[in-house]
Amino acid sequence: MQSCELACRSPRRFGATLSFKLRIPSRIPILYVILGVLVAISVVPMYFYSGQVESINRDRLITNERLLLRARSPMIFRNTSRLCK
Repeated sequence: MQSCELACRSPRRFGATLSFKLRIPSRIPILYVILGVLVAISVVPMYFYSGQVESINRDRLITNERLLLRARSPMIFRNTSRLCK
């Protein structure tokens, strides 16, 4: 009776002693190669495009700020000169 209880409670029966060794494949599966190529084709152009768009937007923002300051400076000067009188 005791031998049956020990056999039933054995950790090997329930898979408690799993081996956590990672298997390193000798060859890379073709699916991973295709997936890597597709990701590279889609991400790399977007990276360069975003850099160009960012620089264009930065230049436009600087230009618009300069125009706004140039247009508002005389008005601010007139308002402050009225207050100082």
